[in-house]
This record gives sequence, C-alpha cells and structure tokens, in this order.
Amino acid sequence: MASLLVLGAGYIGAALAELALAEGDEVTLADNWYATEPRQLAPLERQGARVEAVDVREREELRRLLSRGPDRVYLLAAQASRPLSFSDPDYTEQTNLVGPRLVAEEAGAAGSPAIVFASSLRV
Repeated sequence: MASLLVLGAGYIGAALAELALAEGDEVTLADNWYATEPRQLAPLERQGARVEAVDVREREELRRLLSRGPDRVYLLAAQASRPLSFSDPDYTEQTNLVGPRLVAEEAGAAGSPAIVFASSLRV
C-alpha cells in the first residue's frame, strides 16, 4: 500500500484518487476549493480518502501536509481558466508558477521521493 498526496482535487485528481483507492492505497486529496466544491469528493471520502483544504501558494500549509511523508505527490493544482488569467494575473502566477516551486521545495525538505507534475494546454 502506498501513501499518495494529490494536490488538485478536480476531475483528474478525483479520478486518480478513485483508482488509487481501488488499489488499496492511502489517499489525501488537497485543494483550495477555488474551482471544486468539497462536497463533490464525498464519495471518495466514504471510500477512505482524506480531503483537506490546502493552497499551493501557502508554504506552511504545504509543510504541514508533506510532513506526513507521502510516498508519492501528484501536483495537479493549477489555475487553468484563460479569462481568469487576464482578470487576475497575480493569482494565476502565484498558483501556476510559485505554487509548484513551493511544492518542490517543501517536498524535498520533507524527503518525499517523487513528485508527479501534470499540466494542461492552458497552464
């Protein structure tokens, strides 16, 4: 059994969590709930996933989460809305550029063996 941390609990993060839970893995889903509602993950919680509010822009939140020593970290969190990237470029930059750097720094400091980073055309 592996311990997985999924940062970004949208469509892909939820699908990954569902597959991992079916394999018997321990899963934590973390999101800032900007584009996803926590209630959407209730079925995964009932299957055993831990669901938490964490923002990749917040170093201390990441440090707390990564201190649990997950075997794998999946970084799927992103601001992928083109209109929002124009209306709030600071949020977009902090989420898509600074956030991944903070995740990498804190995962390294916590001794996490691997980070899987996934992105899309709009990120």
